[in-house]
Amino acid sequence: TRKLPGARFRMLRGAGFGGGVASGSGSGGGGGGGGGGGGGGGGGGGGGGSGDSSEPQDIRIVVLGARGVGKTSLVQQFVHCVCPDTYTRTRRPVVHRPCITVNDRTYEARLVDCPPLRYFPANSLQEFSDFRGYGLRSASGYALVYDLCDEASFGYVKRIREQLQEQGIDAPVLVVANKADLLNSGNSTGNGNGTGNGAGNDVIGGREKDFAEALTGKDKASKEARREAGNLVRKQWKCLYVECSAKYNWHVSAAFRELLKAIDHKDFGHKPTSARVQEAFRRNQCSVM
Repeated sequence: TRKLPGARFRMLRGAGFGGGVASGSGSGGGGGGGGGGGGGGGGGGGGGGSGDSSEPQDIRIVVLGARGVGKTSLVQQFVHCVCPDTYTRTRRPVVHRPCITVNDRTYEARLVDCPPLRYFPANSLQEFSDFRGYGLRSASGYALVYDLCDEASFGYVKRIREQLQEQGIDAPVLVVANKADLLNSGNSTGNGNGTGNGAGNDVIGGREKDFAEALTGKDKASKEARREAGNLVRKQWKCLYVECSAKYNWHVSAAFRELLKAIDHKDFGHKPTSARVQEAFRRNQCSVM
């Protein structure tokens, strides 16, 4: 079990995850979830639950960005609590399937780590022709990743966001400013990779001081550029915005949590249920299993 400020995360690996965890998430005493070895077990029993649904909801989150901005590192850090040591170019979509709980609702998520797109398809025919299997237009939400040290990568995100808007895509959009650890360090390598064990600290790996100095450096121009980018995304684009470091697992969970909360609100926020009263007292809760 790994706990972070403002959120609760549980990582269950192996075949032991079964119907017990999913069915018990909304029930008042729904019995035990599957054991570690194999059985999905146990029981959904427990009547009297107030959950919205006993079946997990399917969501798809598409992760987009220019080459080398750290998309894969970001997803790997969130799902598996690891960050690749070496850079490997993503040439085809890679789908990760974590089970996520947000506000007592369980989602079977598909996180799609996509290679850089030439353009966002304007219709289903273009998607079938050029991006078959990506699931771009049917996504529940989008994470647009750019490198804080690379202005061109922000331009790429800007173009993709404009295309989403032009085509009437109304799914929540999160803009992720990655590689905060490289600010003012002058050694951006363009791959966003590094080491880290995801042990629950905001900054890990024994270089907390170096990271803090890079993030709060004395370069006023850099700070101003970051502030302008954040204001543009939040105030004009009306999108979510989070700065993070995939290498140090800093704000990675917070980034995906914000997007998941937006998706959850879009899907269920307009539907009054008995559970919403209790949910008001349990905000910012998100579990990854």
